[in-house]
Amino acid sequence: MKIRLFGLTLSFWFLVQLVADERVLLPPAIANLVNEGKEALLNKHFEGEALTVDASKRFDQAMERLTEIVDEKLIATLRDMEAQSIDVKLVLIAWDRKKRPELYEEIRQTYVCFPLDRRYRNPWGHPPPLQEKHSVEEYRIVWEYFILAPRGGGETFGGSIFAVQALPKIRNDASLVTLVYEFGLTCREGAGLAGTNQSGLLGAIAGFKNDKAVRALLKCAEIAKNEKPRKHYDTNLEIVGSILASKEFETVLKAFPVDSLAVDEHELFERLLADGRKSREEYEKKVKEVEERMKKSAAGEK
Repeated sequence: MKIRLFGLTLSFWFLVQLVADERVLLPPAIANLVNEGKEALLNKHFEGEALTVDASKRFDQAMERLTEIVDEKLIATLRDMEAQSIDVKLVLIAWDRKKRPELYEEIRQTYVCFPLDRRYRNPWGHPPPLQEKHSVEEYRIVWEYFILAPRGGGETFGGSIFAVQALPKIRNDASLVTLVYEFGLTCREGAGLAGTNQSGLLGAIAGFKNDKAVRALLKCAEIAKNEKPRKHYDTNLEIVGSILASKEFETVLKAFPVDSLAVDEHELFERLLADGRKSREEYEKKVKEVEERMKKSAAGEK
């Protein structure tokens, strides 16, 4: 257990305690505002624009009030804990948004509130493809804000859709805590399909291609274990299993320290991997059967 002592102001000192389950205990005033922001996020995936717009306002208000009670000294200390706690992450996002509002507005105008293209029937229009200049560390925290922030009035799902493309390119492991937390929000009972982008979130995590990504995928699988299956969709456990069993992930698994997993984590890992490999074998078998039928058909035509 590590104990960190730092000053919130010049005259007061607070303890931040990093405990074994990776939670960070923030000073009460800060923790209360973080919790207000997290409460606003609970409704972000529920159907109904009124709910999401209200959630957007409450989330941004909590973030703005956070910036009034934190300072540079606190932020400098919390940066070391960014990858360990969503609570710390929200404080850092709030501070970054205050200091660099022009970057947030740039992403909003480019991917979230872009001009509508009347040539298409899509009422949201068509945003440009993700630009390389936005797939760099400078924009990382900005993208994490747009993954978490509920949609405001007139906003599209562009923020979260492009964020899951940008973050694997940037590949800072500190982003994994945000992706896992957002995945958990999409798995809440009653959360609608619109905007959940669960497969996109899992794919983004997989894109980090390291041992931390494996652990993050296992956390998502643990969250999804009790999720009700959705008709016509692969379950999230099936998606995680297919990622772990994919050829692209073979190198990652070879280097992954399986023995470091807890007993329940190890059992879940082995089950997901076995199911994923079985599905992969069945899929490859079907592909071969189709290819053989096509060859026979082509030969018969000759």
